[in-house]
Amino acid sequence: MNELVLDVLHQTAEIEERRAQSERERLDAERQRLEAIAATERDRLQLEAMRAEAAATAEHDRAVIEQRRLEAAILSQRERIEAERPAVSGW
Repeated sequence: MNELVLDVLHQTAEIEERRAQSERERLDAERQRLEAIAATERDRLQLEAMRAEAAATAEHDRAVIEQRRLEAAILSQRERIEAERPAVSGW
């Protein structure tokens, strides 16, 4: 082969290598972008689940407090009624 053909083949190989390197870099950047999106979505879903759990816990706590308040009011009412009844001797 003459020198010109060898030079063209060498330049073509260099161009092809640069193109392949550029494609690898593009694909790597795309992979990193997609991984960042996935990580952000995982974090968002985890926070959403934590918020939902906290809301459910708060609602449960409110229900327990309300039930205890009602039980205390009932007990207080019973004690008031008992205190108002005349004492019955002999029972």
